[in-house]
Amino acid sequence: GKHRNVDDTPAGGGAGMVATTLCERLQRAGHEVLHLIKRGEKDGGRRLAAVPGDAALRQLFGLEPAGLQLIAAMNRFGPDVMHVHDPVVAFGSRVVSYLATRWPTVVTLHDFSAISGGCLYPDGCERSKVGCGACPKLGTWPLPLTLDTTRRGWVAHANMAARVSAVAPTRWLAEHAA
Repeated sequence: GKHRNVDDTPAGGGAGMVATTLCERLQRAGHEVLHLIKRGEKDGGRRLAAVPGDAALRQLFGLEPAGLQLIAAMNRFGPDVMHVHDPVVAFGSRVVSYLATRWPTVVTLHDFSAISGGCLYPDGCERSKVGCGACPKLGTWPLPLTLDTTRRGWVAHANMAARVSAVAPTRWLAEHAA
């Protein structure tokens, strides 16, 4: 394949290591793979350009700058299928929703960010069951601002979910996503 690792030592989080391993195995099986990663990640793949203030842009406008780069790359590459890990934090659910209208898309859920207003784990919060809003986790990553946009995020994530096929590494997460 045409896949080239930027860094041969996966050192990112679990989602990144899973994506890197999957890309490597697909390549060994003879598939052409384009592995794009958001800037700052240390897993193998082509890094996307850094955009200052990307977390604020994501929370305020629901726009992930790396997602715009993903659209351009996918238009050039023209995949048979797109497989996205960490869609909300890495590329933004609106971008993934758009791309899913062009290519069959699989999203691997590694946490609750794509099935909530943006938080990683509910920690007892039931807001994601009713559409989020009034978020008790504002000001913590990946919701760094104190402006509550979790309701809008929840709606965007629900729209993405309607366009993709989702898989989860655990039954517990799959049951919550369902």
